[in-house]
Amino acid sequence: MRNASQSPETSEETTTVPSGKSLSGKLVRGSALYALANIGDKVISFFVLVPLYAKFLTPSAYGIIALSDSIGQFIVRGLGLSLDDSLRRLYFQYIDSAEELKAYVSSVLWSVLGTIGLMLVFSFTVVPAIMHRFVPNFEVPFYPYIALSVGAAIGLHVLLYRQTLYQVESAPGKYLAVSATSFLLTVSFAVTYLVIFRMGAYGMLLAKLLAAVGIAGICLYLMRRWFSGGWKWHYLRETLLLSFPLIPHYLTGYGLDVADRFILARYRSIAEVGVYSLAYTIGKSMYMVGLSVCQAWSPTFFALARHGDASKDRLGRLTSMIAIFLTWIAVTGSLAVEVFVVQFLDARYRGAAQVAPWIVGSFLFQGLYALSMLSAMQAKRSIFLFASSSGAFAVNILLNFVLVPRYGMYGSAYANMIAFIVIAVLMYFFAQRLFHVPYRMGRISAALFVYLCVLGVTQWNSPWPCWIVNGITFVVATAVLYQLSGHNLRAIKAALRPGNGNAAEEKLIDTE
Repeated sequence: MRNASQSPETSEETTTVPSGKSLSGKLVRGSALYALANIGDKVISFFVLVPLYAKFLTPSAYGIIALSDSIGQFIVRGLGLSLDDSLRRLYFQYIDSAEELKAYVSSVLWSVLGTIGLMLVFSFTVVPAIMHRFVPNFEVPFYPYIALSVGAAIGLHVLLYRQTLYQVESAPGKYLAVSATSFLLTVSFAVTYLVIFRMGAYGMLLAKLLAAVGIAGICLYLMRRWFSGGWKWHYLRETLLLSFPLIPHYLTGYGLDVADRFILARYRSIAEVGVYSLAYTIGKSMYMVGLSVCQAWSPTFFALARHGDASKDRLGRLTSMIAIFLTWIAVTGSLAVEVFVVQFLDARYRGAAQVAPWIVGSFLFQGLYALSMLSAMQAKRSIFLFASSSGAFAVNILLNFVLVPRYGMYGSAYANMIAFIVIAVLMYFFAQRLFHVPYRMGRISAALFVYLCVLGVTQWNSPWPCWIVNGITFVVATAVLYQLSGHNLRAIKAALRPGNGNAAEEKLIDTE
């Protein structure tokens, strides 16, 4: 893949199979930078912002924000046509011709601007009418709350495409820079309107809108050279053929992600929705490092997959190592969030302590789903993504209606995790039929059993302080997971040492 510092006019590509050293080193360095982008702000949020929000936002206000953001993001994801995922795949199809690559990317970006116009018209004409007709007593009115969330989601939609281009260009440093800018803008406005002016839910949503508008303007400026390639229908047509099946997939997938809050709001108070939403935010944030690894792995997977059967064994070994690493992240997150909630959050949110580990587990299985999904995208059979997500969505809705009336937010958490297990299993079997990757399923299964044991510990009402029990559990679980993946981890470490490239590649390729 070309260097990120090269322009598309000057880049050249050679089709050679990457060495073990370059692959492992690139994956580790890329994952580190994506992790900084995805969890650097989350680390600050854990220890500074989340406790601050918990102090200045009541659970009811947090529930209003969560429901508003869910509706805004659902609209943008549905009308955005999922062009970003097609761009990640088709970018590599045109990478050998700088002129054709620029024309393709330009066509996609101009189309994105068209979809933004569609979002604005739909959001401010159709959505209020639908709400007035079908849910006139909904606790969160369109104006001002949902309107502010829609605007913020559109601004972040522009950021998504700047991040996508940095990802396929293998420029995680620049990805980190725009992500950090977005975060700093959000924090600045949030402190102003939430802490200084005490404007509650309205102030927080206004802060998100202003930050999103600011970062959208910055990203459009940074992408200006890509817009000079014009617009051609056949490029958009090819992109839509791949992305159209993703639209219902993402709508059901996003519904899978947020439906529990709306069902919970039907049976319980909006304050309980707020506590659950905070638990969900914490659980999801703790697992952002897993997303970082997947982002770093995605371009490498597609680059390797171009070489067919010659690279499949390496794909299987590396993917299995990543799956075990994701499990370790989930173990760490599940044990840490309980301690964090008890020690740092306002007592009104104490109920999140045992809910958040279930959310972390849900995103573990979503990460495993994302690893398998790459095979379906490589085969250009995105319709299988919808098949798996729709099945999981149906399971999630059914279980929420069964469990929430009795267990409240705990029922939402249980249903969410079961649904993500379903989607991960379905995608694994679909993807293996399309583009077989020889995973080390024995090791992955053992790692998942370790995680389930850890989850059980977080639900135990121990007579000892949770930081002692969780600390001991963390040490034991880490030791077991290290034994399951230790050889691969040593190979990656050796690859990063100067002069050890050949030995590292032998270890990576030959060691089980």
